[in-house]
Parts: sequence; structure tokens; C-alpha cells
Amino acid sequence: MVDSYEEFCKSAESATKNGTSFTFFKYSKNLRYDAVGVYSYGSKIAHIDLKQKTIQKIGPLAPLHNHHYIYAKHMFQICYDFSEEKDKNDFIFIQELSYDDHT
Repeated sequence: MVDSYEEFCKSAESATKNGTSFTFFKYSKNLRYDAVGVYSYGSKIAHIDLKQKTIQKIGPLAPLHNHHYIYAKHMFQICYDFSEEKDKNDFIFIQELSYDDHT
């Protein structure tokens, strides 16, 4: 598995330098990367900023697109120590529980 991480890092760096795109190893038919973003089934699902080392999800995603986003984010976090940039429109819902709900 370590070899695939190293190969991914080399492929990402060369794609960024050359302005080309490459496909991820695990989802090679449907998931690709170029210097600007991550694409799932041809739709852009995330912005990439290599200088700031951030990845940002584009809006709410379908379950399969979200699965691809999580995988891509994981790979970039390993290679580049990326952090996820939260969208201003991401809401956190907190359910209020009463004492009666716990008994």
C-alpha cells in the first residue's frame, strides 16, 4: 500500500507541473485529478489549492460523489498534509434530547 501512496504523490506532482490530468488508482474509470480540481464521472466535486494545501468540496454531493471525495481527500492528506476547507454553507444539525429520551 505504501508504494501506491508514493506513486500517487509522484503522479499528482507530475500532473500539476505538466498541466495534465491523471486517474486515481482505486477508481481509475471514474475519478480523476488535474491541477485545479477533482472530478467524479466528469463532474467537478472539489477545488484543489496546492499552494495553500487545501481541498474544498463543491456543494452538497450525491452519495457516490461524496465517497469519491472522501477517497481523494484521504490521498491528498497523506501525500501533501492537506486540510479540508469548510464551506460557509455547511450546516451542523444538533438534535436536542431531553431527559426522557435517555430513559
